[in-house]
Amino acid sequence: MSQFMIYFAWFSVICFFLGSFIKLLKINNMPLHLRAELYPVAHDPNHSYGGSYMEEANYVEESKKGLKHIWVNDIIEILKEVLFLSRVKEYNIYGLWFPSLLLHWGLYLLFGWIFLSVLSIFWPFYYLIQLSSILGIVSGIFGTLGSFLLILKRIFSEELRFYTTPLDFFNLFLLFAMFVATLSVFLFDVNHDILKYLNSIITFKYSHVSLLVTVQFFLFQFFLLYFPFSKFMHAPIKYWTWHAIMWDDALNMKGKKIDLILQEQLKYKQFWSAPHAIPGASWAEVATNLKVEERGNNNGNKKTAI
Repeated sequence: MSQFMIYFAWFSVICFFLGSFIKLLKINNMPLHLRAELYPVAHDPNHSYGGSYMEEANYVEESKKGLKHIWVNDIIEILKEVLFLSRVKEYNIYGLWFPSLLLHWGLYLLFGWIFLSVLSIFWPFYYLIQLSSILGIVSGIFGTLGSFLLILKRIFSEELRFYTTPLDFFNLFLLFAMFVATLSVFLFDVNHDILKYLNSIITFKYSHVSLLVTVQFFLFQFFLLYFPFSKFMHAPIKYWTWHAIMWDDALNMKGKKIDLILQEQLKYKQFWSAPHAIPGASWAEVATNLKVEERGNNNGNKKTAI
């Protein structure tokens, strides 16, 4: 193993955490999103049929006292999605649920294998090393099978192929290669070099390891480096898409936090041209029809004052 792999390992780990943090910070500071308000909302069990506390006659007074939301329901709902891909299973139109489940569990176990392998360097207990090896083997099997089936689905399904971009194929083939390399490390009995490789990274001391181990960790480190800048970021971003968009049922009251944020955002300018929008007009002007002219037809020849 060359010194390059040692430095590349640290660089990829730093990029993974720092890049993910910056991306999530950017998303968290983005303008307030339009609510989807897709009911039922998990933390409102009193209206599990698909309603809302806003149906009640005195909902404003009740909200001022504090809504009796059960937030643990949100956690349970998210865990169902993370562990079992429940929404994918519910809308399993193209038969993607099972291979997607295998692929996701392959990734979970892969990170678990790496984590336990690092622990084994500091605490080289026999059962800990054996457990990490089991996770690595199962990860390789699940990930290889899941990614391979998803590639086949997207190649041979005409509808899926139409929506699949070259980048989607790149992501799937990257995962497939990484999991094949992981499984090969154990199939060709070179897994004894795993701890040697990880120890070299931690100590910054060169140590020779097998080519398969080098390839496997190179692909894994590239995956870490690539993660914050790819579609793989959908995993942590789900917190915002669920809590801040799909399940956000907080009451907006005059002078409160949400209202103040909206007042600022209504000052944002539109910078595109369309029949319903004039460049330079603010959202408030468009919403209240102040100082805005709308194009009367699709050709934009006739202008009619509102």
